[in-house]
Amino acid sequence: MRGFRFPAPEEWEKFIIYPFLGTWIACGLAVLAGALAWQGLPGGRVQAGAGLAHDAAAALVAGYFAAGVVVSLLSVVHACLGKLLGENRRATASAGFLSERRLRLAYLGFLIAAAAALGVDCPLARWCLAEKCPRLLHDLLDVCPVLGHGVGAFLIVVAIHQLDPRRRRALWWVVACVLLSGLAANGAKLLVARTRPRDFDFPGGVRATFAGWLPSTPQRQSFPSGHTATAAGLALALASLYPHGRRLFLMLVVLVACQRLECGAHYLSDVLCSAAASCLTVACCLRLARWFSRFHPPPASAA
Repeated sequence: MRGFRFPAPEEWEKFIIYPFLGTWIACGLAVLAGALAWQGLPGGRVQAGAGLAHDAAAALVAGYFAAGVVVSLLSVVHACLGKLLGENRRATASAGFLSERRLRLAYLGFLIAAAAALGVDCPLARWCLAEKCPRLLHDLLDVCPVLGHGVGAFLIVVAIHQLDPRRRRALWWVVACVLLSGLAANGAKLLVARTRPRDFDFPGGVRATFAGWLPSTPQRQSFPSGHTATAAGLALALASLYPHGRRLFLMLVVLVACQRLECGAHYLSDVLCSAAASCLTVACCLRLARWFSRFHPPPASAA
C-alpha cells in the first residue's frame, strides 16, 4: 500500500499495556466468578474472607498468564506482518541479549512444550521415583535447590553488591525478577490442583494427576514449580548483567528443574510452565525498567 509505513516496535508496543491489563482484568473477573459459583463462600465472616482472598488471588494469576498469551500472540502477528512488508525494525526494550519480544516468544514456546510434555509426565515421574538416577548425578542435583530458593538468591545479591560495585544500581533488577517470578509461580499453585508425583499412585493417565481447581493442601500443589521459576528468574536477571555467563546460568536452571523431577516433587510439564512464568515476568520487569529508567538505569546500561 503506497504511503503506508509499518509501525516500529517502540511506536506500537507503548500501547501493549492496554490489551495486557484489559485481558488481565477480564479473565480475572471471569475466573473469580466461576470459582465463587463452583465452591461458594464458606460460612463465617473470617472463613468467607479467606475464601474470597484465595479465589481472588487465583483469578489474578489466571488473568496474568492469559494476558501474557494474548500479548505474546500480538507480538507474533506484529513480527510476521513486519517481515511480510519488509520493514526494518529496531530492537524492543532489552537488557543485553534479552528483549521483551524474545521473552514473550519464549513464554509461548515453553507453554507449547509443556502441553507436549503431558504425554511423558507419568512415565518420567515413575522412572524418577524408581531411583534409577546415577549416584553421581543424584549428588550433584542435591546441592542445586538452593539456587531456586529465596535465601540462595539473597546470598547471590549480597555477593554482587560486595564484589561488583559498578552493578549495585542494577540489583533492584535481580530482586524484582527473582521475587516476582517466584510469586507468579506460587500464585499459580492456588489455581490448579495437581497431585505431586511422590503422593500419586498412578492409577490412570496424566489426566488423573489433576485434581480440579483451587487446591488446599501442599500435596496437590505440584503445578507449577516455584523453585524452577525462582531459579529461572535469577538466571535471566544474572544473564543480563553478565552476558558471558548466560550459558552457565541457564544450565543451573536445568539442574534445578532436574532436581525437582528427580525428587518426585514435580512433573516435566510443571517445570516447563514455571520457565514460561519466569519469561513472562522478566518481560514485565523489562517494561518496568523502561518506565523507571530515570531513577534506575536498565541492566544493560548499569555496568
